[in-house]
Amino acid sequence: MSLRAVREIAGAVLSGEQLEAVLQLVAAHARRLAGADTALVLVAGEHPAESVVAAAVGRDAARRRGARGDPASLLAGFGPDVRVPLEARGRHEGTLVVANGPGGRPFAARDVGVVETFAQQAALALLAGRAADRERAGRDLSDHVIQRLYAAGLTLDALRDAGLAPEVAQRIRQTVEELDATIREIRGTVFPFEPGRDGSAPPGR
Repeated sequence: MSLRAVREIAGAVLSGEQLEAVLQLVAAHARRLAGADTALVLVAGEHPAESVVAAAVGRDAARRRGARGDPASLLAGFGPDVRVPLEARGRHEGTLVVANGPGGRPFAARDVGVVETFAQQAALALLAGRAADRERAGRDLSDHVIQRLYAAGLTLDALRDAGLAPEVAQRIRQTVEELDATIREIRGTVFPFEPGRDGSAPPGR
């Protein structure tokens, strides 16, 4: 069941959902998996000792969501709880908390294990989603740079037939060749295996 939840979280991240909505999804799945009254995700606040309730589902969720303070005060009024770091590959995303109300049932070892496993998987999904976002942004930026370089090359290319001195025309030719080489290098680095991205200069020159 946790794998299905992690796939849903990864899908939300990759589809561009806001982090708050993704963390709400994490909390909702954690609450369900643990059979808890409430689930929260705490993230670091503006000050070193401050935490923020970035997501909350279940009992008193609306009141607690967005609250700031130290973890002890944010979790006041709950009964038994389990607190697990959302951490993957050394990156700390926050703390996942599942809790029952005052006088509620304690969490069994099995519940704790399920929440710990889910937290690890969810943190990996968040990390992978951020990496994919950075990759997409890098590709978009690279495409933009390639287009600008290509346009500059076309402009310089047109000047070669403008009656310039031979040494100037030769320098322009060398610059255009350097631009073409730069375009090939960018494409070969950022788009090494994509069809139609073979690293060749754009057609038409």
